[in-house]
Amino acid sequence: MEYRLGLNPSLSNGPVLVSGEAKPAGFHHFPEPDGYVAEAEYEGALKYIKWKMYDNGWLRLDYEYNLEGEHPFMGVTFDYPESNIIGARWLGNGPYRVWKNRRQGATFDLWEAMYNNTHTGSAPWVYPEFKGYFSDIAWMEFNTVEGKFLVASPQEGLFVRLFDFYGLSGPVPHPALPP
Repeated sequence: MEYRLGLNPSLSNGPVLVSGEAKPAGFHHFPEPDGYVAEAEYEGALKYIKWKMYDNGWLRLDYEYNLEGEHPFMGVTFDYPESNIIGARWLGNGPYRVWKNRRQGATFDLWEAMYNNTHTGSAPWVYPEFKGYFSDIAWMEFNTVEGKFLVASPQEGLFVRLFDFYGLSGPVPHPALPP
C-alpha cells in the first residue's frame, strides 16, 4: 500500500486476533463492480478476513471470529509505530479513556487529543491521557508524521486501544495487555 505522495505507511501486522489462534487455510482475490476484494480464510478462532478496496479509495475490513470460553480481551489489532503519532481526533466517548470496570464519565462527542505519554499519578501532568481504551467510537482520525488516516465503523460499541498504557514502569499488569 502506498499513499498518493509516495510515502509508505507503517500500519502493519494485522489484523491479528488478540485472543485465540488462526491458521491460514486459503486466499482468494477477485474484482467486483465497485472495487477489488482480497479474502483470507482461516482455521481456528479466526474464520476469515476480507479486505475490499472501493473505486473511491475507501478500504473496508470485514472479519469473523469465534472464541469459546472466557478471554480477558477480544478483537483484532494492528501495529503502528508510536513514535509516528502526533494526535487523534474521534467521534465517540471521551475525552478520557475507559476500562472494563470504569466506563462511566465519558461523554459522546467530537474529541481531539495530542499524543502524550502520561502515566496516571506521575508528572508531567498532561491530561487527558492519550494511551488507553476509548469506547463507542464511530470514527477515529490518526494524525501521523506519514499523513492522516481514518478508522470508521458502521456498528455501535467499537472500542479502540491506543498503544500500551502502563500506570507504572516495572510492574506487569494483570491481565496482561494483548499484543
